[in-house]
Amino acid sequence: MKVGVIGLGVMGKNHVRVLNQMEEVSEVIVYDVEPNLTPQGGKTRILDTLEALAIEAPAYVVVALPTRFHKETAMFLSSRAIPTLLEKPVALSLREAEDIRLAFADAKTLCTVGHVERFNPSLRALRQKINEGVIGKPLQIATRRVGPFPSRINDVGVVLDLASHDIDLVGWITGQNYDQLSSATSSPLPGEHEDMLLATGRLKNGLLVSHEVNWVTPTKVRKTIVLGEEGMLVADSLKAELRLFKNGDTGSEWGMYSNFRGVTEGEEIKFVIPVREPLLQEHEAMMKEIVSPGSSEICSLEDGVRVMRVMHGVLND
Repeated sequence: MKVGVIGLGVMGKNHVRVLNQMEEVSEVIVYDVEPNLTPQGGKTRILDTLEALAIEAPAYVVVALPTRFHKETAMFLSSRAIPTLLEKPVALSLREAEDIRLAFADAKTLCTVGHVERFNPSLRALRQKINEGVIGKPLQIATRRVGPFPSRINDVGVVLDLASHDIDLVGWITGQNYDQLSSATSSPLPGEHEDMLLATGRLKNGLLVSHEVNWVTPTKVRKTIVLGEEGMLVADSLKAELRLFKNGDTGSEWGMYSNFRGVTEGEEIKFVIPVREPLLQEHEAMMKEIVSPGSSEICSLEDGVRVMRVMHGVLND
């Protein structure tokens, strides 16, 4: 099949690289407003205009442009009924995201959203273990996504760029929507966007949730912690690791130590996780979704807009 990529920034180049590796892809057609950008890959061909790309009738197109260009490009692709993988976030605002959703619905054309963390090995294993009941009933989920400032980002803040991942993950992992979410943001860096977010809330089923997000921390951390009635799961999505901390019946005989560590501390288990590149799995899911809608775990446009609704509440809290 022939696949298009619009935008040759960091993510666009990653998409081109992965698509060139896939046997299912015969050609990668690429468009960017900057003609001097030259993506690698023997299957890659650069086009001069969006119109030229549409005429090629690709099986689907990846939109990897800065967020401010998402609506315009998505509207063009929906008008041509071209299936689209739209990098997250869906758009700059909830209104723009709703416009995109309606456009693809009217065109009866598939559009998905690039919440690629759904395909992170540690997070997929985390979801599986929760469904297997290894920690019993989940009680609380906490995410920590912090690190240094990414100089490639200049049109959105941490809520749209980073927290969007965790908001989508919470819904995907638990199958629940947010019931309430309170937040605080801060902007210590020069610029018009927020650089730090702390948020706490509750899901529809009563599960507590918290998010810590920033790009002012000198060390990069990507962790998701789910506490249940029978233990705790900790996923490190940078290391592709998943650990289970089980409740136990054996405490410490030393009173002070027992008080500090807890009286029901159990064994720790590190799961062996098969590792495959998330972006490759996302494209495999997109191809599957084109053939059989609803058959993959790729983020739907409806889910992407749902994430936008939550972020709209956070930014207007």
